[in-house]
Amino acid sequence: GPRPEEAHNRPLDQEGARKNLTKVGGTPFSVGSFSAGIAPGLMLRASDLNALRREGLEQLLALRSQVQPHTPEGYQAARPKPYRSPLERPAFSARFFRPEQVTGEESLSRIILPAESITPDCIARYGEKLVAQLPTILFPKDEPALRETLTELKAQGLGAVYANNIYGIRLGKDLGLAVHGGFGLNVINTEALLAYQAQGLKSLTVSFELAMQKIRTLGGDLPRGIVAYGRLPLMHFRNCPVKAAIGCAACGERGYLTDRMQVDFPVECDHKRVSILLNSVPLDIAERCPRDVDDLLLYFTTETKAEAAAVIDRFARGEKTNAPHTAGLYFRELI
Repeated sequence: GPRPEEAHNRPLDQEGARKNLTKVGGTPFSVGSFSAGIAPGLMLRASDLNALRREGLEQLLALRSQVQPHTPEGYQAARPKPYRSPLERPAFSARFFRPEQVTGEESLSRIILPAESITPDCIARYGEKLVAQLPTILFPKDEPALRETLTELKAQGLGAVYANNIYGIRLGKDLGLAVHGGFGLNVINTEALLAYQAQGLKSLTVSFELAMQKIRTLGGDLPRGIVAYGRLPLMHFRNCPVKAAIGCAACGERGYLTDRMQVDFPVECDHKRVSILLNSVPLDIAERCPRDVDDLLLYFTTETKAEAAAVIDRFARGEKTNAPHTAGLYFRELI
């Protein structure tokens, strides 16, 4: 590019260069660190710095587009076999949207709360049962704050995270936390389960799109569970439709969308990063819960504390609900 010129007014410094050279929005790259060695008394015009940045990004994109061929290896699928004999009673764990909902902790093996909702009091009260749920979708600009939050929580006694996305596995392990895999990892066969087992997960919630008869044939030794109750996520929004319509203040984290049949679908807010469209009715298989998985996850979203307590109690009795609900895809032959 152009040679630097002698500065007559304001010479270029590192912060000035940073302002122009780190604008990588609209590309698949992010700037991890920045440094510049600039002799005193020199300057480059902003247009020259922008051109330098564009040229560098174009070269990176060209490198990124080069396809590296891989030689396929031979593969022989393992024959499906039952994972284990039926248990007398699988454990129950529960995910709550906010700490005020938590109930029935004495009957739960794990209590899962969004990481940013966890307080020192939560850690002191629930101890080793407490697991921090990581955001399903995390943007690069939000990762430093999440790392800082998790580091502080670990110092206060937090020991584990729940990851619905593969980034969470690396993040949790980097911070020395145990990692439980969520249904967002989309495990639908033994090979996928073995791959996550090799990464050192402590447990795994399999995909709720997998038929129950297929769940029973999953191999491997990794403890696995299913979502047995809850409003399942249908869609994630980067731009929240509720915010666009009425604003965050009017929503109060209680927004919903209404379809053409006048059915309401709740929208869960993930700390204003994304919003999640939930099903209009909860999945509920209290009377049909399998005994050949390790864990039954109760996924609470819009429920009050009293409603969550009633669900936990009813599942402990294996009693069917009379309220509108769905059995999901567990008992259909989809995949």
